[in-house]
Amino acid sequence: MVERLDVVGSSLPVHFKANVSSGSSLKAVDDGMAALLRVERDKWYYRATFDETPGKPLAHVSGTDVVVSYIQTVGGNGIFAVLPDYKDQVAVGDHDDDDEEDGDDDDFPDFGDADVIASHDPSNPDAIACALVRWVASLREEGHADPDWADKFRFPEDAARESRLKALREGLNETLAAIDEVSAERAADNEWRLLVTASGDALERIAKKAFEVLGFTASVGPVARADLLLSLDGQEAVVEVKGVSKSASEKNAAQLEKWVSEETIENGRAPKGILLVNSWRGIPVDARGEDSFPNQMISYSAARGHCLITGLQLLSMVRKTLVQPSAATALAREVLETVGPLLGHDDVDSVFMARVAEEDSES
Repeated sequence: MVERLDVVGSSLPVHFKANVSSGSSLKAVDDGMAALLRVERDKWYYRATFDETPGKPLAHVSGTDVVVSYIQTVGGNGIFAVLPDYKDQVAVGDHDDDDEEDGDDDDFPDFGDADVIASHDPSNPDAIACALVRWVASLREEGHADPDWADKFRFPEDAARESRLKALREGLNETLAAIDEVSAERAADNEWRLLVTASGDALERIAKKAFEVLGFTASVGPVARADLLLSLDGQEAVVEVKGVSKSASEKNAAQLEKWVSEETIENGRAPKGILLVNSWRGIPVDARGEDSFPNQMISYSAARGHCLITGLQLLSMVRKTLVQPSAATALAREVLETVGPLLGHDDVDSVFMARVAEEDSES
């Protein structure tokens, strides 16, 4: 259900209805707004959309006709504008009411006169505010709306400008499409990190996908049974998936053995038991120095033929397979043939690049 906001109040000279939404993919439909959005473009985002507006649209959600910004004249000479929001180093969707800026005027620079505004360095942190002031000033200078016939009269240079604009827009569309494609690839790749960060349904879902990459046929187990059921070349396996803040425990292995027993009774043959644990998940993956499987648990699982594997190890296997698909079979057989903890595949540096510096990760 879309949450709608109906704004009527004496503090505003207008009445509008907005759909509560958020995103950072914006496309200006007004030259002035386009110039404004070009100032640190990646830091603008919208927090509402409008099915209809009483004024002139300024920006849409990219690739749609959904309005996220507009301007209207009120009271004869007044201007009311709904603009995208701007945040420095705050991700869309991460806004907490308790952490919101109070918007005091002290946050804005002392612009002084128009010459100061015009000469303001766009690389300065105050560039957004200065660009906004310039944009508002340009609205004042317009003074009136051109009559309909005015657009039929063009200057000689306009034809060349239109040609350049067309070429630039085509190039921009190609660039934006490429950006979207690369961003989608990165998002899909980053999903694999759930193997070392997640628990619950998210971990089970990515684990199923990981075993499929290794060549297994995988399915979600019945309710109140094994988390995953695997099959490879006629050999069956059941998987218990756990994301825990410490090491795995004997009760995890006991739960796995229960699933093995139930599958054996139902199908007449014993499946391989696999315990996948994302252990110490609250600790950075390169700082997890503690054992994932305690000794007393290892002896219990080894006696029952269980394979004990960590989220990092499964992630490492997946990454190797994505680079070299022919490696899948050998890696899958390694899981099926291991009794006790899986050995190797636990080198963090073979999976991730050298840790990104904090200032780089925020850029």
